[in-house]
Amino acid sequence: MANTTEHVRVTLASDNFYPQAFRWAGRSIRVLFVEGMRTVGAERLFRVRTTEGAYELALHTVTQVWTLRRQPSWLARALNQGDVARYQPAPGRSRISRAAARAQAHAQMRAHPPARPVEQKDGGEHASGFALVR
Repeated sequence: MANTTEHVRVTLASDNFYPQAFRWAGRSIRVLFVEGMRTVGAERLFRVRTTEGAYELALHTVTQVWTLRRQPSWLARALNQGDVARYQPAPGRSRISRAAARAQAHAQMRAHPPARPVEQKDGGEHASGFALVR
């Protein structure tokens, strides 16, 4: 994680204590959940998880100024981007997880298997794959 001390604008949750979203580098980042909170002197440090990775936000309680203390590295952000959907679902449709989509596709394949032509050779059918047996 890279260390920074940049000012950010934070939107608090309904309890007015925990961060819900923050604006940094010209974009708004939504907080999925707060991993932890600790107090160091007059500062409250919140470790928050977003779709890009873990950030650390600090609130200086005397001045009520929020700063960004730590951000994910470019590699961590790139690796986490694969889990984020890149489009909004059509109206009336919900987004499903990859595991659920695979299970759904597998069930469709079992119900309606694709037709495969059977090749007949002199010796009959031949295997199309191989197995390693120890």
